[in-house]
Amino acid sequence: MKKITVVTGRAPALVVPTVAGAKPTPDAGDKRAAKTECKTLRGNTAATQEGFLTKFRNFGACVAKKAVEEAQEEQSAHKNAAKECKALRAEDPVKFASDWGENENDSNAFGKCVSRTVRGLGEAQPPA
Repeated sequence: MKKITVVTGRAPALVVPTVAGAKPTPDAGDKRAAKTECKTLRGNTAATQEGFLTKFRNFGACVAKKAVEEAQEEQSAHKNAAKECKALRAEDPVKFASDWGENENDSNAFGKCVSRTVRGLGEAQPPA
């Protein structure tokens, strides 16, 4: 009985590293954006629709491909925002904490910076 518990307890530890390197899965927002992009690519004329079907075998294939691209762009933006905020924090930690932190010990400053930078899709700007 003890051997089963030990083996079962270690199994998730072996799975986690392989999952961490996996491609991001598209969420509903990614699929919605992909659907809009594919409608634009498909166009309204016969020529654009024929070109669309040459590139993608059907509308669903387009949505699937573009949704994965959207998810990867979102993940990339998040990673870049984290790097940007780390650089800002390294320049002047006290100013960074006072600009971005909102509680008494400014412990949430890094998370706020990354979150707002990703949502703004621009350079990290402290809240007004």
